[in-house]
Amino acid sequence: MFLEEVIINNYKTLDSVKVKIDKNHTIIVGRNNSGKTSFLDIIRKVIQGRVLKFDTYPLKLRRVLYENIEKFLLNKINYDELLKSIPITSIKFFINYEDVDENQYLGNLSPFIIDIDETNTVVEIKASYEMPADEKVLSEIFVKLQEFIKDNEIKDCCRNKFTDELKSIIKQNYFKLFALKIYAVNPKNEEDFVLKSQQELNNLFPIYFINAERNLDENGIETEIDPFNNVLSEINKANFVPLENEFSKKIADIRELVSDENNNINVKIKEKMDELVKSSIKFGYPNAEELKFTAETNVDISSSLVQSTKLLYNSSENAETLPSTNNGLGYKNLIKIELLMASFCNIIRELGEGCIPLLFIEEPESHMHPQLQRKFIEYLSAFLSQITQLHVQAIITTHSSYIVNVVDLSCVRYALRIKDAVIYKDVNLFILNYSEDYKFIKKFLRIEMCEIFFADKLILVEGTCERLLLPKIIENMAKNKLFSNESDNLLSQYYSIIEIGGAYAYKFLNFINFLQIPTLIITDIDSAKKTNNEEGKITYKKAPYSQSQYSTNATLKHWLYITHRDSESSVNNANKTENEHVSPGYVKLEDLKSINKTANSCHIEYQIEEEGLCGRSLEEAIMNVNRGKYHLSGDITDEDLENQVCNISKTEFAIDLLIDNENFNIPLYIKNGLIWLDNPVLGESNE
Repeated sequence: MFLEEVIINNYKTLDSVKVKIDKNHTIIVGRNNSGKTSFLDIIRKVIQGRVLKFDTYPLKLRRVLYENIEKFLLNKINYDELLKSIPITSIKFFINYEDVDENQYLGNLSPFIIDIDETNTVVEIKASYEMPADEKVLSEIFVKLQEFIKDNEIKDCCRNKFTDELKSIIKQNYFKLFALKIYAVNPKNEEDFVLKSQQELNNLFPIYFINAERNLDENGIETEIDPFNNVLSEINKANFVPLENEFSKKIADIRELVSDENNNINVKIKEKMDELVKSSIKFGYPNAEELKFTAETNVDISSSLVQSTKLLYNSSENAETLPSTNNGLGYKNLIKIELLMASFCNIIRELGEGCIPLLFIEEPESHMHPQLQRKFIEYLSAFLSQITQLHVQAIITTHSSYIVNVVDLSCVRYALRIKDAVIYKDVNLFILNYSEDYKFIKKFLRIEMCEIFFADKLILVEGTCERLLLPKIIENMAKNKLFSNESDNLLSQYYSIIEIGGAYAYKFLNFINFLQIPTLIITDIDSAKKTNNEEGKITYKKAPYSQSQYSTNATLKHWLYITHRDSESSVNNANKTENEHVSPGYVKLEDLKSINKTANSCHIEYQIEEEGLCGRSLEEAIMNVNRGKYHLSGDITDEDLENQVCNISKTEFAIDLLIDNENFNIPLYIKNGLIWLDNPVLGESNE
């Protein structure tokens, strides 16, 4: 059995969030402040039975809360109406136990199975922070406000005082206004539920949190306890059960050694203390008939071990050791995570099979170099399976492109903040709906592409030249005040430039629209003319724009199709008018003149005519608007532009431009695209 899904309502920015949980490990990604920590936080609070603070109640719902409590105090609505009108914080857990045999022990899940349908294998648990059932409790909390009320109306002179006092009382008494209740719910009938105890929920979900703040400070200030001390104190407890792997056997050996040494030390200390007592008696030692003085000490070296044990490094050249500050924090972080996971597995071992262990790891990549991050996530499931027979579901939040690059995208959940609310995108749904796109993306996926999950905005480009020049272009446009805002513009925003190639950009459109990330696609017009090959068949050959009627750019063809699929000017209809064998990879240049350049979350730009010419690539377009730098006359042709760039390296072209003339003129199509991305107006969906 396993946790299959979580639904959260009205907690901070989590308005109505549904998250599918992977059987093994769920990877939660997203930009900063996108609700990843909030997701973990509400689960922890509910399972551990903690109260909520007022700060966790969504800002956009507070006006509703204030207004309806005011209506109740003024007798405008009754208590039942009040309860129905106020949105509450809640979370639902859905547990799937279809993998449990008919006669297998369900353990701590049993109290939550209340339906009698033997074919059902899903359990629903609801935890909600509800207002008290007795309205007298609420009236007593707000009794002070009665002095501002007369004849069921707020006194004219007290309106501001009433409002301020109402907010203050709610903030101070929020934990009394909303108390946690746990219910077992019939998944086929939401009206059928049974109240359960907090302890029953806690027994079902043993949880363990490894927070991002792991006390790994190496600033040179001596702390009271080394970061590993708390972990060592756990493994030295008397109830620590050795786990079934070499790692845990070493821990058991440490405990046995500590126990033996405790006994040896106490015997030796007793002998010395006896001698000390004898030498201290100045008035004669007690005779045989009297009790003799002695001394006994009980030194627990495990306590000192915990306080004094530090992570050191052995020198490879001699027997000397070095303190942990002489090495990086990454390995220290990794070792501590490993120890904490072992400690958790020891805890759940005692609980037996009738529970669903949940391990939450927040940003494990802290201090780890990229290769170490990859190895950690690759080995995680194997490590957990080695140290416990119980199946542990791990939920991991991360900002690491390297971790995302390693895992299967089916277990990735993308947290997206839209204004004042957060939604979670299940990437597995994209995989199911766009299987062909996913096959390509999976092959193409690399570290740069994984930046999609952490960027505010994306720029997909043809190649190296665009990737090198765009940061400088954005800087120059900001300096020349071409963006809508002087301070908060594209230059200060978190954008990623991803080199994708014009032939493949369209394969990412569905994925980008699924993630709802504003994206600018900069591609080449790839102009071509119609010719006959040696076999007499029509082909489309690369040619200057002035000599061409077509574009062979696959992304432009796809874009024209999705934006004009029902139009007479669509690619399919245009092709049908040709009484010839046509290539599937062309589109008429004439059709591109009226193309809608924005669709869903994406905007596309390509070369356009400037100063009477249109280059077919970025290099040609730059030369066209910087003719003086490239010693080009005013009467050049686009064929001249093509000849200028045909034998140059794109990388050398970009570097030369940045070094010699960083204030170069920017082609208009690039300007137009970046101005859109600076303040994007999204298009309508064509799905």
